[in-house]
Amino acid sequence: MRLPFNIEIRWQDVATIVNLLFGTLAILFLVEAYRQNTSIAAAFILICVLADGADGILARTRGQESLGFQLDSLADFISFGLLPSILDRKSTRLNSS
Repeated sequence: MRLPFNIEIRWQDVATIVNLLFGTLAILFLVEAYRQNTSIAAAFILICVLADGADGILARTRGQESLGFQLDSLADFISFGLLPSILDRKSTRLNSS
């Protein structure tokens, strides 16, 4: 798919965007939407893992551009760095009270 400003979005970029989207949604579910419901966020983490695996396979077979590399780094930080730390903090607070 071509965008008007000459950046081509490939399938591996779509998988990365799915990873980023579900990671962000999981954080929103943990922080704002449903404060006590961590099972939806845990399911979103599993979707992030599957999307990251699909992105890795597609990037190895089809190559990766600079945009894809930057998106993948951001998605990995959110889905596997920030999200698990928030989930751990929320579960620790729930167990201590």
